[in-house]
Amino acid sequence: MKKLSILCSSLLLALMMCFPVFASEDLRYVEDNADLLTVSEQQELNDTLTEISERQGVDVGVITANDMGDKSIEDYAKSKYKERGYGDDGVLLVVNMEVREWWMSTYGKGTTAISSEDISTIGSEFAPYLSSKEYADAFETYARLCDDYITRAPNLSEEYAQALSGLTSLQDGLRFVNDDARLLTEDERKELNDTLTQIGKRQGLDVAILTTKDTGGKALLDYAMTMYGALEYGQGKNKDGILLVVNMETRKFWMATHGYGITAFTDAGISYISEKLGPSFKKEKYMKAFTTFGSLCEKFVEKAHNGKPYDVGNMPFKWLPWYCVPISLLVGFVCAVFVVSKKREQLHSVSFEDKAHNYMKKNTLKMKESHDYFLYHTITRNRIKSDDDDSSSGGSSTYSSSSGDTYGGGGGSF
Repeated sequence: MKKLSILCSSLLLALMMCFPVFASEDLRYVEDNADLLTVSEQQELNDTLTEISERQGVDVGVITANDMGDKSIEDYAKSKYKERGYGDDGVLLVVNMEVREWWMSTYGKGTTAISSEDISTIGSEFAPYLSSKEYADAFETYARLCDDYITRAPNLSEEYAQALSGLTSLQDGLRFVNDDARLLTEDERKELNDTLTQIGKRQGLDVAILTTKDTGGKALLDYAMTMYGALEYGQGKNKDGILLVVNMETRKFWMATHGYGITAFTDAGISYISEKLGPSFKKEKYMKAFTTFGSLCEKFVEKAHNGKPYDVGNMPFKWLPWYCVPISLLVGFVCAVFVVSKKREQLHSVSFEDKAHNYMKKNTLKMKESHDYFLYHTITRNRIKSDDDDSSSGGSSTYSSSSGDTYGGGGGSF
């Protein structure tokens, strides 16, 4: 009986010793692979981060490591964020003890709340604790500062609500045409909305238009990105789409692209579309401009789906106006007549000489022996330039909105 009691006690003690280990493995927001914290410190930090994450709706995590394989610390942070199943909004601190580096990744609302400058500020607060090996204090400082910055972040729902409150065009009930500046007739708006709706269905990408007389003090780029989010444009998980915004106050326009729209509409492509829209805008032929925009968008998306988006060195062929042909022929004829007449004036009548004797002075040249020697030759090579040699790298420039989303885009004025 005594032996049985001792055996049971030993088993119980062994189980009790295992509980902290199991608890640490279940920590959602702390992964201390470098063993910088005690078990109790890990649990305490996880409780703090859990409370912040649930209250703010933003996942805030900490991961330490001694070895990241062949990954950079940035790539390691991205893979860990995905591996641990954090949400669209989050902040993750990764500490690499092998090279003594740290990295903060932000996502969604985390990006909105904590800019790159803010990351530097936060790092300057907790990094000294890491240097002095006060790891618990370092991570506690990081957690507190993330909480503070997220609390001070702008409320996007309020920003969107404010932006939408100024749109009287929402009353029209047209999803893809918000003509707040009233540039089109009622029939034109309906016709255009039907056209854009069909394009979106065929291509799997939203194509929308918004006109306004006031951007509420926002730069047109920021206004376009805000309205894209507020009006909930975009298809699929990446919210693929393009939004054309026309500001009649400044007579400027901007195309905001998102998701696959960034791929389909490169900087060169947007510049091409802008050139096509400009003349119609200047002549106040707005329906023609918007119809052209829709047809070009469909053409560009189809080209992208075929594997090679329109870009530098791969743009649509531009036909010259018909009158360029007779003008070119006339200019060429006039130039040819002028050149020939000038050359003709320089000609003088001469008689034919079949030998060179008359050009030589007698008894001045006596040749006893002659030889021909090949001295050198010259080869000129000119490389034929290909599309790949273009000095411009092509692609799409990107911008970050107040929500932390990535947009492409460009525009012009009229």
